[in-house]
Amino acid sequence: MKLARFLVMRAPSLSNRVKLYQPFWRPHNTMIEVQGDVVIKDIEDTATFYAGFEHSFQSIKAAHMRAQSCDSLVSHYNVKETTQKKRRANVAATKGLRVVMTRLGCVHSLESMPEEDMKAAVKACLLGCAHLHSTRPKPLCHCDVRLANVLWDPKPFLADLEFAHFSPWQVSSGLIFTDWDEGTLDHANCYTTESDIYQIGVMLLKLPSLSPAGVAFGHKLKTKTVTAAEAAQDTYL
Repeated sequence: MKLARFLVMRAPSLSNRVKLYQPFWRPHNTMIEVQGDVVIKDIEDTATFYAGFEHSFQSIKAAHMRAQSCDSLVSHYNVKETTQKKRRANVAATKGLRVVMTRLGCVHSLESMPEEDMKAAVKACLLGCAHLHSTRPKPLCHCDVRLANVLWDPKPFLADLEFAHFSPWQVSSGLIFTDWDEGTLDHANCYTTESDIYQIGVMLLKLPSLSPAGVAFGHKLKTKTVTAAEAAQDTYL
């Protein structure tokens, strides 16, 4: 049985149901379709997408290529730029982005998540980010680490690399992602590798009824004084 079909049939206790071969739209003109054992993600009008989030095809492709060698990150079959068909005769064709992902998973609800599962998600995010951060000559940052971007197959892994940037990223005034707060960027308004770790702390601290040890670890991540690789070895996890 195809992995995607297995996840769709078995996921309801763990996630939202996703129908096979029925595309659905997400923010930023993004269309997603589960096709058997792959997931197709199409982003229309990449000129607008790149300008809005201050990145490029190069950083996105670099992140996906880097992810291929890490079990804690999503894997892909292909990442390429495309040409979108003209919708009207007098409208120019636009460039798009297509990512064909070969690792499928489902989303875990925060409300029903036990702390042990959150620990697993946090560790996967830390290991995945550590792998991105070790990219040379310039480290990569995920930039959108949050529970909605952690999938389970059944083990957790970090997905949604389409917002990845090279570090440091000088963020324009007023640009903010979901779950960013006043501590995400540094004093120079830059998103750095430490920002990814900070956001993992934000994610952890959202868990209801988090244990004192979990609260302490979440605040430790938000101090930006520990690397992702170091934090992944913490005794809390």
